[in-house]
Amino acid sequence: MSLLGRFDPQLPREVWLLQVGGVVNSFGNGVVLPFLVIYLHDVRGFGLGTAGLAVAVASAAQLVAGVAVGPIIDRLGPRPTLAAGLVVQAVGYGLLPLVRHPWHAFALLAVEGAGAAGLFSG
Repeated sequence: MSLLGRFDPQLPREVWLLQVGGVVNSFGNGVVLPFLVIYLHDVRGFGLGTAGLAVAVASAAQLVAGVAVGPIIDRLGPRPTLAAGLVVQAVGYGLLPLVRHPWHAFALLAVEGAGAAGLFSG
C-alpha cells in the first residue's frame, strides 16, 4: 500500500462533497472578511475600528450560536440545520447593501454569524 493510501479513510462520496463544500465556504469567508471591512469603511463611511468591530461581531455570534446549534441538530438532524444555516447566512450577507448605520452592520453580521454556526456545526 502506498503512503498516501494509508491516509485514505474510505469515506462515501457524499462525505467528500460535504467536506469540500465546507473548505470552499471557509475559503470564501476568509476572502470576504477583509473586503467587508473595506466596504464598511470606504462605501458606508464607518471608521476602521467600527468596521472591524462589526466583522468581529460575526465571529462572536458564531461562537455563541454554536452552543445552541448542538441541541437543534439533535432534534432536527444535521441536514435541515445545515440548510437553515446557509439560508440565514445568505440573508445576513444579502442585506448588507441596505446598511446605513453601524448598528445595521452589527445586526446583519450577527445574523450571518448565527447562520455560519448552523453551517459549520451541521
